Amino acid sequence: MLQAHPTGLCALRALQALLVLADEQNAPILGEAGACCAVVRAMDAAPDDACIQMLCLEVVGLLAFSGGNLIMLDRAGACRAIVKAMRTLPDSAEVQCSAVAVVAQLALGGCGRENLLLLGARELVLAALTAHLRAPRDRVMAMIALACLADGLDRETETLTQDAAAVLAAMREHPDDKAVQKQGVRTMALLVHNGADCAELCERRAPDVIAEAMLVSADDKEVNGQRLQPAPAVDSAIVSVAIVHCMLPETLPATEKVPAQRLMTAVQRIAFKESAH
Repeated sequence: MLQAHPTGLCALRALQALLVLADEQNAPILGEAGACCAVVRAMDAAPDDACIQMLCLEVVGLLAFSGGNLIMLDRAGACRAIVKAMRTLPDSAEVQCSAVAVVAQLALGGCGRENLLLLGARELVLAALTAHLRAPRDRVMAMIALACLADGLDRETETLTQDAAAVLAAMREHPDDKAVQKQGVRTMALLVHNGADCAELCERRAPDVIAEAMLVSADDKEVNGQRLQPAPAVDSAIVSVAIVHCMLPETLPATEKVPAQRLMTAVQRIAFKESAH
């Protein structure tokens, strides 16, 4: 039905309902039956309709939840359709939030990451994080997207530093939200590792923000039942130590060593607490 009437709301809602009920084994069957191509065509058929775009983005997200559909979504042009939706409806906060969540899913799955970067998804996620995303959960999804896309930005210092600055700003606005703080630390670790400007981040008081984040989320291996992403094979204390070493060049001004010392103290406290368990 959706293939015959690409913008049919009834067909889209029926597909959405099927995917909600489908398990990880059955979802790829829907993808192989043409659901991936059909939802992309639906997005292309109504580029200015925010309602259709939001529903399609939710369907893409449900399809992407099953790893078996990731390649099919990429081949069907889902990355292009998502980026087009973000560009066509830049003032729709709902579309931007939904699109960022799907970008995070696709980038996290690996498939489509290169296409998303080539199409400019990273710039759009950054713009959405700065202008539209206000809820903590939405900001966590943006951080996940930026962290995953950072793997394709090796040594692009200015771009990585812009992303890191936006992450810091989001962390400052949600000082008590454990998910935002913990994902912020992990995203910062990846951005710094890939080449973000440590001197500029120190000027923005990044060590101070990270120190507070480590204390807020010290006891959480998972937040709200959901493991944060990407999940490195090291604990949060070791990630923070890596950031400290990146952010403490020999030439660091004395005035910047106070927040860095606070960060080291926080890391030591967390490491001691974890070793005690």
